[in-house]
Amino acid sequence: MHRLSHGALPLITLITFCLAQTGVFAVEVQNSTDTGPRTSQSSVVCVDVPYAKALPAAQRECVQELFARRGKPFFFPSHDGIAYGVSWASNIRTLYLWADNQNENEYPLYVCCASTVFNRIKIFDEQGRRMLSKNEQDAVVARKRGDSVALSCSCSAWIPLAPHTMRIVDSAELSLKYNLSPGRYTIAEKYPPGPEENDEPSREALTGMNITLP
Repeated sequence: MHRLSHGALPLITLITFCLAQTGVFAVEVQNSTDTGPRTSQSSVVCVDVPYAKALPAAQRECVQELFARRGKPFFFPSHDGIAYGVSWASNIRTLYLWADNQNENEYPLYVCCASTVFNRIKIFDEQGRRMLSKNEQDAVVARKRGDSVALSCSCSAWIPLAPHTMRIVDSAELSLKYNLSPGRYTIAEKYPPGPEENDEPSREALTGMNITLP
């Protein structure tokens, strides 16, 4: 059973800000045929993470400031009209998960704070080796002992995604789930999403967002 712990207000606060301004801006999207990026025409819901400094009131300046703070999102191919993407704030080593509802109807999105973002990504090093998260490493050890790992969610919420809008839906510091050495990495989509992999790290040629850890 999920519960909202004391002081854990991120997603509830996000929902409170749902009435923020929106506007259409050019965002590169990896399309499903993998033929190159295209421009998403979904409106950007200009809402930042909880407790952040207020954004500008004017829509264009608001979105520009949001991208400057949290990075411009790289979107993966859509599945049933919902595309997920990631952006990266290198100065605070934080990942942001975005969702783009390309459907004609509102989409209710369930999010577990600081977990949903990791459930939807894989990370590869420069050699194409997939890096195991801390949870995945624990699962590997547990399976070798014949045990299982129970995962919990201390903060969760439903976020309503309006038709043809994109927004930040989750965020977390990379170090929360990964121990990565300095270097270049690629963040790719994990589909279907899930908390862990069943196999050891493997080599794959994937397209995704490239980041550098100093």
